[in-house]
Amino acid sequence: MKTKLTLLTSLFLLLSLSILAQDYKANIHKRFKEFSDLIVASEYTKSMDYIPDVFFKVVPKEQLVAAFEQILKNKQLEYKIIDFKVVDIEESKKIDSNYYVKLKYTSTMKMKFIPSEPETPDEEKTRLNLTKDALVSTYGADNVKLDELTKFFTIIATKKSFAISQNGKTDWKFVNIETNQKGLLEKVLPKEIMETL
Repeated sequence: MKTKLTLLTSLFLLLSLSILAQDYKANIHKRFKEFSDLIVASEYTKSMDYIPDVFFKVVPKEQLVAAFEQILKNKQLEYKIIDFKVVDIEESKKIDSNYYVKLKYTSTMKMKFIPSEPETPDEEKTRLNLTKDALVSTYGADNVKLDELTKFFTIIATKKSFAISQNGKTDWKFVNIETNQKGLLEKVLPKEIMETL
């Protein structure tokens, strides 16, 4: 009888831990969707609520919003983010006073490069081929498609982000990982997290 009770207690504890783990992961998934939906809708100022305050000590909020908006104002590029999808959420790690969770996601975007001068059909073909080669070298052949009619590239990028929370359960905020921004990330993320990148 005692063995059965111990077994049932152990099973209950395992089930409880599993449910708790799924709760914080579900909250991360929900918060990341809210964050990415704001970016897709070009609501950059509102999306800043999903970025930790420590980030703004390095890059002021207004500067970050302006950088997003500058991409949309570029006359040589039509650019639209279609969606974001979370692919994987890892286990939570507590470091100092915060909890950190690495997640992997994909973003689908469309972009069209607009030449600064009129092109002949051969020049356009060469430009499109060179652009496609450059995008394929970055994102992989399966993740880059060119619509021959509209001249838009559809790109699927797989990226990483860190969800950060003070209580490890709710109010997750995100720092997206860009490999060319290591110096910036070192000022925002703890050493233990940087070592996992």
